[in-house]
Amino acid sequence: MQRQVHVFDRRGKLYYHITLPAAEFPLDERLSGTRALQWDASGDLLAILPRGNSFAIVWTASTREIAQSEAGFKAQEACVIAWAAEQQILAVGTSKGNLVLYNLARYQKVPFMGKHTRAVLCAAWSNTDILSMGASDKQVTLTRGSDGETLNTLSMKLDPVEVCFAEKKEEPGQTKHDSCTISVNVGKRNLYLITLDAKGQALEQPLELSFQDQYGDIERHLWFGDGYILLGFNTGQS
Repeated sequence: MQRQVHVFDRRGKLYYHITLPAAEFPLDERLSGTRALQWDASGDLLAILPRGNSFAIVWTASTREIAQSEAGFKAQEACVIAWAAEQQILAVGTSKGNLVLYNLARYQKVPFMGKHTRAVLCAAWSNTDILSMGASDKQVTLTRGSDGETLNTLSMKLDPVEVCFAEKKEEPGQTKHDSCTISVNVGKRNLYLITLDAKGQALEQPLELSFQDQYGDIERHLWFGDGYILLGFNTGQS
């Protein structure tokens, strides 16, 4: 298994390569050595989640420095990463349902126990600093990024495997809206749309979108434009 990350410039030339540490936990050798890669909003920090380790790695493009972000939960694999929308804050979810928030600007690490009772499967931030995490306990939590307080917990019928936020489009000079919509891929079969207020509370009953069996499983979805959703299915349809 290759445990390297290669970074290329816009011309396709190799710019840097990062060798990942050896895994701490047993691995399926057929899988990639990297669970996830994600750039922060500035485009300077690349978060790397090596498979089978209890930490994330942050690589700085401008200086080529590498920092290892220890989660503090040695017996737990780090399984999800997500950058805040407008700050250098990295969320890391673990295989036991715990959360660590790294503030790279302040060199601060804050762990939070018991966000979930089972492995975190997905995470996403809103533009209003709310972190959403879904886990294999069939729940989605909403956490305030400034202090880690749990604002709300939403129960799902199946495991939430992907979460996204859809913010309303704003004209220049406008302030942020008080509400936003979160979409949850539930068990790869349905998409839940939930409108939240600024405190993370649901304003109405979730809207459930179902699809014919011929489409197959929902693998990915994303928001674009002014309220449009693109879905990709394992059958190749979208």
